[in-house]
Amino acid sequence: MQANGSDCATPLERPLTSIEVGVLLGRNRKTVERHAKRGDIPGHFRLNRWYFLRSELDKWLTGD
Repeated sequence: MQANGSDCATPLERPLTSIEVGVLLGRNRKTVERHAKRGDIPGHFRLNRWYFLRSELDKWLTGD
């Protein structure tokens, strides 16, 4: 059993860069960052960089 009481471990997800998200979406890195800054794309701004989680992008793309 995990310390948080969960029976299954959830692996850490490697964050994607704005360049990687741009490739996935067929958009320029700056366009991805601009949309993330406006809140149109789920993203996290840390240490002067944008990071994106694939699970959040999948939910956003499918409308869940």
